[in-house]
Amino acid sequence: MSVRQYSSPARSRDEKVVCTASPDPMPSPKDALPIARSKRSAEQACLPERSAKLIPQGSLQLYTNPSRGTFTPVMAQALRLAGQGTQVLIVQFLKGGINQGPENRLLLGSSLEWVRCRLHRCIDTPQLDPDERVALDELWHFTQAAVGSGRYDLVVLDELSLAMKLGLIPEEAVLALIDQRPISMDMVITGPEMPDSLLERADLITQLRQRLRALEPTSSVSPSF
Repeated sequence: MSVRQYSSPARSRDEKVVCTASPDPMPSPKDALPIARSKRSAEQACLPERSAKLIPQGSLQLYTNPSRGTFTPVMAQALRLAGQGTQVLIVQFLKGGINQGPENRLLLGSSLEWVRCRLHRCIDTPQLDPDERVALDELWHFTQAAVGSGRYDLVVLDELSLAMKLGLIPEEAVLALIDQRPISMDMVITGPEMPDSLLERADLITQLRQRLRALEPTSSVSPSF
């Protein structure tokens, strides 16, 4: 995952400070400030292509695992980036809880927002009660608005691919969200399975799987004392 650091633009080497005539041996910098600003604005207006090239390119990252609830490395990475000042949004579509929903999203500091679906259970079937259907639609509309706002640098959509597989969120809507997101936004999608349409768009695909270690053979020879 890319980590972007921003710093204030440095003064261009070829930028000259023009001072107005003054009887003082050292003119005030206030006289040169308007001229320098106007020159900088003119240079930026004449070079739109160069400014566009400086925009960082966001990536689409997919994390898949046969089991649910095993994406701890993704959450840990999101927390670490938020601690460095990256604006992060985590959306968990199929996990519910008491007092959840977009209106009760969890705020961790000033850089991380965490939201779950307004449900009293975790979804694992395509059959939803009317209230559950409304809650999931509410969370999806919130996600679309949040991504389109451009407020976040990283958006983690937990188990979105499973919601697609269950037919709870249309695949066309997910692809539109990915393709129309801000150019500098990193997006992470997790889930047990990934459709081909997501795999084709991904910049990074990570498969998490449990490694079973063989038990070491025990020696049948009794220790000698």
